[in-house]
Amino acid sequence: KPSRQRRQVQPLTARERRRLGLYKLDKRIPYAEVQPLAQLWLEYAQSMIPVQQLDRLRQQEREAVLDRLLRLDWHGASITVHQSAAPERVGVHGIVIQETEQTFKIVSPDSRLRVLPKLSTVFTVDLSDDWVLVLCGDALRVRSAERSVRKPKRKALLLV
Repeated sequence: KPSRQRRQVQPLTARERRRLGLYKLDKRIPYAEVQPLAQLWLEYAQSMIPVQQLDRLRQQEREAVLDRLLRLDWHGASITVHQSAAPERVGVHGIVIQETEQTFKIVSPDSRLRVLPKLSTVFTVDLSDDWVLVLCGDALRVRSAERSVRKPKRKALLLV
């Protein structure tokens, strides 16, 4: 009789994940399908920071809020390219569906998947009708899991 010992389940290697295509995305993703994700992200971001009270916070409290913002997960954020080394990217808008160390993959309103490099790019994110977040992509060039535990660089962020 075969023994009934449990086998240890081994995680997939990076090569196996690539071979299986786990991180590949379609070139065309309907924008309507990711809009609920953007609404969820907005609720998440507003729960992490007191958007209605930002103008009344003391300087020390405001810096704590900025640190929290830099540690956010950006999957689902509706971002716009404000400045870029490539002028054709300025004004590109979409919802983040995948983030890597060097790039944001977004779905634009025309349902196209676009890859935006973080290097030399400034992004804007609308937090509410009154507040816009300006992000320097250079400071976000860290894996999202590492960014959540590291001390953020505040120069990368500006609330307008």
